Amino acid sequence: MYNSLSDEDYSKIIYDLKDDHKELIYFLYLRDFTTNQLAALRNQSDRNIRGVRSTILGQIEKKVLMILVDRQEEDFPFTNGNLTMEELDFLTRHEEEIPATLEKLNKEKLALLKEIGVVVRRITREQEKRAKEEAKKCKKNNRANRKKEV
Repeated sequence: MYNSLSDEDYSKIIYDLKDDHKELIYFLYLRDFTTNQLAALRNQSDRNIRGVRSTILGQIEKKVLMILVDRQEEDFPFTNGNLTMEELDFLTRHEEEIPATLEKLNKEKLALLKEIGVVVRRITREQEKRAKEEAKKCKKNNRANRKKEV
């Protein structure tokens, strides 16, 4: 299902869903089942199906909003260089949530940068440790070679 989406970010949203949620999206939106039909198929109540659908759509909306706000902030190149009408409409409908979303994005970016810094420092320490070990080996080999020459 996620492979059919042309936008990589949107595809990742679907890919990251739980299998159970992917199945629900598939039957409700691709196979056009009613919630009653899906409830009967899954041996669940119609009310439960509607509740799960609402939860999933809310999660997807939050992730789409983060993607669009991030793209706007980063001046990300969109298809045809602009947002689609649907994306503009989506941003307009969620305009009140944009400041909080920007704050969340900035926190996530800062956390990611800190994590990258930790990894870089760890790699640097490992490289320094290996370089010292190699230097010790070279010194030891040089001493052994000198003793052989004498």
